[in-house]
Amino acid sequence: MEAAGTFQRLRHVPHRSAQPRPFVAALSPHDGRTLALWSEDGPIELLDLVGGQPRPVGRDEGGAWSIQFSPDGTTLVTGGAGTVKIWDVASGQLRETFQGHEARVADLRFSPDGRTLYSAGSKSVIAWDLEGSSRLGRPLSLFTGRFPYSPTLTSPHALAVSPDGTLLAEPVPTAPDHPTLLDLHDPRQARQLPAPGVGQISAMAFSRDGRRLAVAGSAPAPVLIDVASGKVQVRMTGGGHRDGVNSVGFDPKGEWLATGGVHDLQAIIWSIQTGRPVHRLSHPTTNEQEPVTVRWSPDGTTVATGGGSGKVIL
Repeated sequence: MEAAGTFQRLRHVPHRSAQPRPFVAALSPHDGRTLALWSEDGPIELLDLVGGQPRPVGRDEGGAWSIQFSPDGTTLVTGGAGTVKIWDVASGQLRETFQGHEARVADLRFSPDGRTLYSAGSKSVIAWDLEGSSRLGRPLSLFTGRFPYSPTLTSPHALAVSPDGTLLAEPVPTAPDHPTLLDLHDPRQARQLPAPGVGQISAMAFSRDGRRLAVAGSAPAPVLIDVASGKVQVRMTGGGHRDGVNSVGFDPKGEWLATGGVHDLQAIIWSIQTGRPVHRLSHPTTNEQEPVTVRWSPDGTTVATGGGSGKVIL
């Protein structure tokens, strides 16, 4: 861990694994000090970043693909080879197992109130009711079909949920350059939007007020779509990412847009007002096969980039 102000290393927490291996991780939003780690052939662990002590939760066979905390930090969910598992953080016990995907579960997202879990697989997106009032998971038939595979677009960030939890945005499997908006209160109400001209969609994100949708893909730069009309409002220009965009996100005030590249090892901060880049941030790594992921701090003053070589840069 490094201090945000001085970039001095505060603490080094060694892992008991003898060999380096890929893993997925998630930080608890409840206390900001509990890190969930899951390696592809190891146990799921909760690591205290202050004390440095790991606590095993359980083991989920079949590959580590995705992991996420609930908004209140009491629940941990993992996505493996076709299953979604719900773990109690306090006890470390497995509470439930959801089955519905035919292959790996690439991404997990909670609704803002924590009552619904969305899991994205290779053929479908499923909404799971965690409260129990509608116990069975609801496969969203709109997204059935197989997503075309692209070796240059491996981002799991193409799934986006609006801040109020009413809309789900996802590319259409049969037309992956078209975004679709699904009303989660009535799955029959879906709008397929015109192709915004970014190629195969790889990343999407809603603005905080839910009025705009940022859409990025194999093209160098993203676009901003008006959610109400479905029309492109702003098309970013002035240079972009060499091999397309891996991730995208609005700052909390809605003034800037951050994107992470697929293979160019950089993040770009765009002005929403002018549609042009204002900062180019280099992510230091020697592995060009690692895409760059971007995230904003809650106050919008800091951008974090993650990518190859196990580094997160502020």
